[in-house]
Parts: sequence; C-alpha cells; structure tokens
Amino acid sequence: MIEASQETHTKIRFTYNKSEAYQTHYANGAYGAVSPHGDFEFNFYYEHKDIPKEEVMTLENGILESEEQTSTDVIINRDLKVGIIMTTEQAESLSKWLIETLDDFRDNLENDG
Repeated sequence: MIEASQETHTKIRFTYNKSEAYQTHYANGAYGAVSPHGDFEFNFYYEHKDIPKEEVMTLENGILESEEQTSTDVIINRDLKVGIIMTTEQAESLSKWLIETLDDFRDNLENDG
C-alpha cells in the first residue's frame, strides 16, 4: 500500500526491474483455492501427454509397425510451474485487468478483420 506523504504529488513513476532469477513459463491451466487466511492461491501448470518410456515395434518385410498398446488408460501430466499467492484485493485487481485486456484484444481483432 502506498502511504500519502505530507507533500502532494501528481505523478508517481514505477520502474520495473527483472531479478537474476526471473523466468518466463508457459502455462495452459491453473489449479487453485482460497487459503484459510483468505488469500488466493494459483498453481499454474503445463498439461501434456508424456513421451512413452519405451515402445515395441515389429519389423516385417522391411516395414516397422507399432505393436498394439494393451493399456486403455489415458495419462495426462500436469507439470506445476509456479505458485502465486495474493490477497483478495490483488486477485480482484488482476481479474479486472485480465477482462479489460481481453476486451481490448477482441475489439482490436474485430476492427482489424
């Protein structure tokens, strides 16, 4: 929270600096909940199917063919990338920003197309 000083300012300039540990992650989903203290917790993940640990193929007449898989289970991995915890006020501010940004993006698509 920014506290008001005795002197009135008309402009506040924020600068953004990336730490050495700053990283960018791709996420295609999130899982979260509200903590017992009322904070919002978001765990962003990347959802994908894994590469098989092994594969059995047969060679017949110079042609490789995959053997039938016996398992009918579909396994989807969710690799958790980052967890974010924020207050109710911060979550509300983020949601408003997301909606406004999406609305602007859609308006620009309609105007350009």
